[in-house]
Amino acid sequence: KKVVGSTVVDGKYVFVRGLGDRYSNTQLNGVELPSSDPNKKSFQLDLVPTNLLDNIITVKTFTPDKPGNFSGGIVDIGTKSYPEKFTLKVGASSNYNSQTTGNANYLTYSGGNNDWLGYDDGTRSVPDLLSDFNTKIPVKQEARFNTEKAELLNSYSKSFNGIMNTKRSTAPVNQSLSLSVGDQVSLGDESKLGYMGSLTYGRSFSFYENGTVGRYSVSDLGADELNTQLLVSDTKGSSEANLGGLATLSYNINNNQQIGANLFYSKSGISTSRSQSGIWPQEFGTEPTAPTFNNLAMSWVERDILNYQFRGQHFIAELFNTSIDWTASFSNTNQDEPDYRLLSYSSQQTNNGTNYIIVGSGFDAPSRYFRKLEETSQNYGLNISVPFNQWNGLGSKIKFGVAYQNIDRDFKERIFVYDASNQLFNQLNGNLDLFFAQENLGIASVDTLGGGTLRYNFANVIKDNSRLRNNYSGDMQILASYGMIEMPILSDLKFIGGVRVENTDLTLLSADSTFDNGRIDVSDLLPSLNLIYSLTENMNVRLSATQTLARPNFREI
Repeated sequence: KKVVGSTVVDGKYVFVRGLGDRYSNTQLNGVELPSSDPNKKSFQLDLVPTNLLDNIITVKTFTPDKPGNFSGGIVDIGTKSYPEKFTLKVGASSNYNSQTTGNANYLTYSGGNNDWLGYDDGTRSVPDLLSDFNTKIPVKQEARFNTEKAELLNSYSKSFNGIMNTKRSTAPVNQSLSLSVGDQVSLGDESKLGYMGSLTYGRSFSFYENGTVGRYSVSDLGADELNTQLLVSDTKGSSEANLGGLATLSYNINNNQQIGANLFYSKSGISTSRSQSGIWPQEFGTEPTAPTFNNLAMSWVERDILNYQFRGQHFIAELFNTSIDWTASFSNTNQDEPDYRLLSYSSQQTNNGTNYIIVGSGFDAPSRYFRKLEETSQNYGLNISVPFNQWNGLGSKIKFGVAYQNIDRDFKERIFVYDASNQLFNQLNGNLDLFFAQENLGIASVDTLGGGTLRYNFANVIKDNSRLRNNYSGDMQILASYGMIEMPILSDLKFIGGVRVENTDLTLLSADSTFDNGRIDVSDLLPSLNLIYSLTENMNVRLSATQTLARPNFREI
């Protein structure tokens, strides 16, 4: 909040100098973090519990020792290190939200028993019968006179739970817990071993029921008002559970040699329910008797990141007072979005009562999406810095190094929709809980025709609308080297400049073999020139000219 020109949007994504999230780079202790969002390149900051933070450094001007996909800037998150003496901290807090806490109208839906831990217990998983992507679901037309296919369609349709509706509940208070312990142990005159472990847990709830969503159009430039295309009241409830853990170990061999390791883990589970109701003139017209439009969405998004880091810092006085630092980091991040449920329906008062429609009339069929992204990342870096004095005896240094990054990503999506019956929906008076109950899924009845032929009549049945083209795997390797110099020209004027060379080898394979592979294989020369003039001890003026790059994310390829 206090860094000039930097903003966190949606509580997750960093914007630097107005440039979107794709132009920002997030690091953990100097190492780039992978994204857990299939549609965005940047890391989601809300995965890092604030209790585990020591500092945040924002860099807004590129220098060759930084990654070439710098673009807008870098946010480097520093985790806590070991304390100087034994420390044990236990914390607990709760807070009250007047709009949410204790509100009996809080919107939610029936999820899993482990939602409070941020884990789905399997309630939202793809049914075992359909876990194989290649499983073919018979359609009603081919199953109507085929017993084997009718029974398969019946089993597949009944394998899903019937929860396709929101419910009202009472939201508890927000709460958080934290525990940390750390110390350092002397192992000799100069050697010491420091350690720290920290755990955090939090759960929070948010809710509103007075929202409005509208969409309007201009009929002609001389009109006095806009035409309403959609106008609905909006209600949304969400709950989030977060788990975080950090273990740090640092060994000071002597005053000039240090090595260390970090283990960082964070888990987040967010359950969201949303309900909208109102008018849809674009589809149903503006008459007073036009149908009421209703829209429901129920989602669960589960994200996690596991990061291992190993690092070392070495000062070699005998080799021109050279400083060497190295790092090796391994990360795994996931975003799992199981059983994202969407449905729309309308209700209209007629002379014969209320007419309900759940398919047709511009509606998509009731849908259930299953999406999973997994990304692994390896990062290696070596930096060498050699100091020297320039012509006036002012301290300067030459710095050079190499870096290597390898990223692998897999994204899978399944889409199932209901071949639903408006007739049945009307018979049940628009009751969603009954409409998707087991007795109204699959085979409804069986007729015996002439010659003993069986005809199967179906209620709601499931269809597989998955698309191979929505599934892909990707691999990216980046090899970089750089050289730079930092040198005062005058006592109050400093020059920092150099060049970085990065080779990018990116390959993407679509699950749809009719698409060509996506490929980027290119080397980039990235110069950086900076002049820094010190007006006062706490005020600088910088003139810089740099060239950086913004790689596309896998999905864009």
